[in-house]
Order: sequence, then C-alpha cells, then structure tokens
Amino acid sequence: MRCFCGYDRHVDICHKRDIADFPDNTLLKTVNHIDNLVALCPTHHWEFDNGYLVGAVGIEPTMGYYPHNNLANYLLSQFV
Repeated sequence: MRCFCGYDRHVDICHKRDIADFPDNTLLKTVNHIDNLVALCPTHHWEFDNGYLVGAVGIEPTMGYYPHNNLANYLLSQFV
C-alpha cells in the first residue's frame, strides 16, 4: 500500500469524512467503511487534515483553505 505520491515506507489509513462528523450512534463499520478510507503518507495526511488537499478524495474537509487544488484532486482520484 502506498500514498498517491509514491511513498510506501509508512502510510496512515485516514478517514475521508472525519469521525466526529458522524452521528454518535453510527456503527464503526460505517465510519471505517473502505469508501471512507484512504492511505496517505504522514505529510499528505497532515496536509489533508489541515485543508491543503481540499476535495482531493471526494469530500470537503471542514478546515478547507484551498478549494481548487486540481493536481491533488487528479492524483488522489487515480489512487482511490
């Protein structure tokens, strides 16, 4: 498994939709469904969580600062 950037020595399995955005009664199998997960290197995980890869995996993080990151959109769409 590797990040879209090619890094494969360590990847984080990240939630596309933040866990806190689900209702409290949501089952773990829904929160952790494969459609809600993406493998990212530590750098891209941080960038995603902090809004630098906004829309890159098909969602808009609540902290999004850069809504027109077309390169990231393309690269991640090829991976997931």
